[in-house]
Amino acid sequence: MRYSAILSILMLIIGCGDDTKKAAASNVSSNNTTLPTPSANNTSTPNVPSNPNTSSSLELGNDDALISSLNVDACQLAQAYYDANVSKSDICTLTGLFDGLFPKAETDAEARMKCQSGYDACLAGPEMDGACVINMAGCDEKVSLLESCIETRTALVKVYAGGLTCSNLTVESELQDVADSEECALLETNCPAIFGE
Repeated sequence: MRYSAILSILMLIIGCGDDTKKAAASNVSSNNTTLPTPSANNTSTPNVPSNPNTSSSLELGNDDALISSLNVDACQLAQAYYDANVSKSDICTLTGLFDGLFPKAETDAEARMKCQSGYDACLAGPEMDGACVINMAGCDEKVSLLESCIETRTALVKVYAGGLTCSNLTVESELQDVADSEECALLETNCPAIFGE
């Protein structure tokens, strides 16, 4: 299902549901640990702060505790934070854009039609379901690092579309080239199991 696939790509840390629901859209694998990078022609890289302005700040536990000490409640808190800051419409916009851009359409009208079709199908689809799982075993990094990474990647959901919608999509459109956070890069290196590696 495309809604949950795009969600899992952008969440990256939090796995929700089974792997079949996390099959990636077009050119992105389900175990990808970085956002897909658009063409090098896009030189605009938004500066996403480590603690983006979202509806609330994420609190998974004692900031100085080790990630390996967290339990399933932390996953549910992270999912609730994400749900409070990212709407289904946000996810469906990205779903539509992926459908409109990959594979490349022949005309702007075709790109817009594919985008709108993907958006509509996503909106009509069911909400996410399934167990919330973060593999935290053996991760000796601090909880504050995980919180910061999730906050940053949650903020990137809206930045990634870069103002594109199905109505203004063209065959030359590109998704924003977004920079990942140092916190996420450190977690990927030191705690790869969190990312499904």
